[in-house]
Amino acid sequence: MKHTYLSLTAVLLLVLTANTPVSANLLADSGFDSMAVQEIKWDTTPWWGGGGGGTASGGGSWVTDSNSKSAPHSATLFLYGSNWAYSMIAQTIESGINPGTQYAASAFFNRQSDITPGGALFKIEWLNAGGGVIKTDEGASLFNNTYTAGLWHSLSDIFTAPTDTVGAKYEIVFSKTGAGDPNDIWVDDASFDVVPEPTSIVLLGLGLVGLISITRRKR
Repeated sequence: MKHTYLSLTAVLLLVLTANTPVSANLLADSGFDSMAVQEIKWDTTPWWGGGGGGTASGGGSWVTDSNSKSAPHSATLFLYGSNWAYSMIAQTIESGINPGTQYAASAFFNRQSDITPGGALFKIEWLNAGGGVIKTDEGASLFNNTYTAGLWHSLSDIFTAPTDTVGAKYEIVFSKTGAGDPNDIWVDDASFDVVPEPTSIVLLGLGLVGLISITRRKR
């Protein structure tokens, strides 16, 4: 009976493993380490970005080695001017995104000083087969001055890919709505990956394990 119990348990463990999605980061160079210290522009790869804003205001982003969570590099985003402004870093995932699937966007954020009135959040643009934007979603997590200066903070949000999605643009946007001169922020170890979900067969397998265990104790 003991051997039967062990065999059934092994089979169920194999079933569980086979039916549990493997989570893997879909972003290339998630720590900005393969890029040289340089400005991140609209045409750089794999990370691209830039900024804009109102009159005499704007922003931008760089790969830097001055402050990183995992050496040697991170990305820094900055804003300037007395009008609204934004800066961003982004990466395009051209294929492999599945409609109805949940994806987790995450990254580590750091500020060294006051960033009022600025704040940074995740934004995902879902792409169809032709590269057109189906929908844009913004995350609920906001990195702002409430987070302790000098420390790295992990933020994340969950997004669900809409119908007809095949790709996505993963974006981190640092912005302000008006007057004020926030200091820079840093971003490192970015991630965008599938949120694993248990399947019905896994739940059935767990139930069978419990049933076998109860039967063995009764004998």
